[in-house]
Amino acid sequence: MSKNVKISNPMKVITGVDTRWSYANVWEPKSINGGTPKYSVSLIIPKSDTTTVAKIKAAIEATYRKGEAKFKGQRQVCTGALCSENSSS
Repeated sequence: MSKNVKISNPMKVITGVDTRWSYANVWEPKSINGGTPKYSVSLIIPKSDTTTVAKIKAAIEATYRKGEAKFKGQRQVCTGALCSENSSS
């Protein structure tokens, strides 16, 4: 294999430069409602950054394809900022 070959992970997204962090728990993990402490961040992506939004949607789809057997037909369908539970039985 050549050294110049880059193996890409379809579930990894590098955001655009105008993406901002909100509720960043990156220095130490935070427990929510007594659960396991986890690192987390919410992203604020400008509506004009359609490239980043498309990459995120593609990464979500790749994640569903990878774990399809685990989901057993259950998918969460997102439209814009709204998400609803959807069963594709």
